[in-house]
Amino acid sequence: MQRILCFLLAALLLAGAVQASCETNAAMTVSDMLVEMIKEYEGFLSMPYSDGIQWYIGYGTSCSPGNYPSGITEAQASQLLRDTLNVVGESTLKWANRKGVSLTQQQFDALVSFGYGVGIGWVNNSYLSELLLSGTWSESAIVHAFGRWCHFGGKVLKRLVERRLEEAMVFLYGIYDETNAPLYYYIEFDAGDGEMDSDISFYPAGTACGTLPTATLAGYTLTGWVTDTGVPVTVNTVLTENIKVSAVYAAGTVVTADPTAPTTPTDPITPTAPVTVPTQPVTVTFRDVGTTDWYASCVTSLASAGVVSGYPDGTFRPKGKVTTGEALKLVLLAAGHGVCAPAAKHWASGYLSYAVEQGMAPADKLPELDSAIDRLTVARLAAAALGLSEGIGHPFIDTDDGYVTALYNHGILEGSVEDGTRVYKPDDGITRAELCAIVKRLMDSGLAWTDNAEDPNEPAPTGYLEINGRMTYAYAQTWTGIDVSAHNGKVNWSAVASDGIDFAMLRLGFRGSTLGVLKLDERFEDNLCGAQAAGIPVGVYFYSQAITVEEAEEEAALVLRTLGGRALQLPIAYDWELVLGDRSDGVTRETLTACTAAFCATIERGGYDAMIYLNRYLADTRYDLDALSGYPIWFAGYSAAPRFDRDFIIWQYGTCGTVAGIDGQVDMNLGFVDFGG
Repeated sequence: MQRILCFLLAALLLAGAVQASCETNAAMTVSDMLVEMIKEYEGFLSMPYSDGIQWYIGYGTSCSPGNYPSGITEAQASQLLRDTLNVVGESTLKWANRKGVSLTQQQFDALVSFGYGVGIGWVNNSYLSELLLSGTWSESAIVHAFGRWCHFGGKVLKRLVERRLEEAMVFLYGIYDETNAPLYYYIEFDAGDGEMDSDISFYPAGTACGTLPTATLAGYTLTGWVTDTGVPVTVNTVLTENIKVSAVYAAGTVVTADPTAPTTPTDPITPTAPVTVPTQPVTVTFRDVGTTDWYASCVTSLASAGVVSGYPDGTFRPKGKVTTGEALKLVLLAAGHGVCAPAAKHWASGYLSYAVEQGMAPADKLPELDSAIDRLTVARLAAAALGLSEGIGHPFIDTDDGYVTALYNHGILEGSVEDGTRVYKPDDGITRAELCAIVKRLMDSGLAWTDNAEDPNEPAPTGYLEINGRMTYAYAQTWTGIDVSAHNGKVNWSAVASDGIDFAMLRLGFRGSTLGVLKLDERFEDNLCGAQAAGIPVGVYFYSQAITVEEAEEEAALVLRTLGGRALQLPIAYDWELVLGDRSDGVTRETLTACTAAFCATIERGGYDAMIYLNRYLADTRYDLDALSGYPIWFAGYSAAPRFDRDFIIWQYGTCGTVAGIDGQVDMNLGFVDFGG
């Protein structure tokens, strides 16, 4: 979206804001543009799924349990969606006509989409309904009225914010093809023990905030808001990104928010140990870093901590390009890996050797240590350093790389918005300011390997060999396997079998990380039938985002219903993964352990074997594995040899395998049990 266009439209619209009237709105139905917008947002699933409360089918349309036992076609789902939207539309029009609120088609569409997402109950005593009844509103008021409906489990969810802002753009300007609203950023407010009307406010990009909400706390006076690094946010602050702030009260008590301030990372490069940002703010000045620059807070934070440094002339050179050696060192240290002494003449050679040995960075695909490194390579390195699996979704139009997606889902990458479209620019060189942002977010993510980080000098287990791109083990017989999902597309299972694949793990379904909706993998049935027809032993896995025991049991029940007693040769794996900023963020060790035990116990009562999928980070920080010792482990670790102090029956050793019958890369596994025997 072009900013000038939006403000011209705003001037026209807001000069004569739609007034409440006694006129009756003409009968309206939802537009084709709205239907397509919602279809793109919801995605299509042919079989019913549940979020634990309600059952859904097709494009997120609610249905009754037991409906659609044979599934639904896309054409049927489209018609069902349209019919449901028109029902919501009828209720919306009845309210508008009763209250005397005149609506245009685009305003009607926006309210129908809003009601489809949050329920038609919004018409009763909501800020949005009050605003519409007033007959006069501003652009910012509409944005705030839609945008504040963005919580799940008491937390602001970025994906819901984007949906609400998209609806606001439809309402204001009739723009249906936005995935987010580039004109606005938001501040999330933590009032601590205080109270406030809303914990989120929206502000036009590139302009001062102007006003900030107030918080009340008995016996105290609010004196201001600060980021987690101690940077004050005032009415004069110009936002360049979404931020979180905490209340500061007159008694001197600072009510601290979760430390997730979005910032930027920087380059050169002289830390000597894994680094932490000090809790007390330290002022660092560079001649070429202005206080309002989008990267100023992260550069300051990292420089104050000794993570990065400037140049002797007092500059930081934020637009300067970053070399491979600089990126390797900063990313590995920020992810919690140890300091690496030089392995050759170059100062960064130790970091290169360690990254290659751990399977984080193929030596033949990295630029020279003193050459510029591109944004895609940095993203893949960061994801590997954290042990992340490929993410779900396509947040950027210029790359579908799963590791870029994973970092976006964890709040470590944001990219940029150009003409209303989010881009990552994977082939561009990364700047010192941009790398700072990644490094700072890596350190703030909670995913770094701190006390449990591997010692790079610790000898790896012996006996593991790579032969023709596939791992084997010299001291025992092993079997080669893959794991696949709908992301791998249509699989030719006969070709897979002919290429030496001994077993396969198939994704059966998943729970959404934002709203917690249960969905089946759209290619599961094809994969199950195809693999078994080709004689390949199979197991299944479920990607969980459960936050309660009840949800874990619900996931297991969905797995059992879907399988319907069909035979499997391998266990059913519980694959719980952390997604920062979404519903799984904050799940405790005790809760995750209980969820895992509940899922596995339900699976075993259904007559199948259960297994736990995890990486070392989750094992060290999120699981009580002693309490789960009865279940075998499927271990994910992308290095030359598995570094894990517990027994496991499958080792997922890489994500970039090549197998006949599968387009693109696929996850590779080494099995230590003859599942076909």
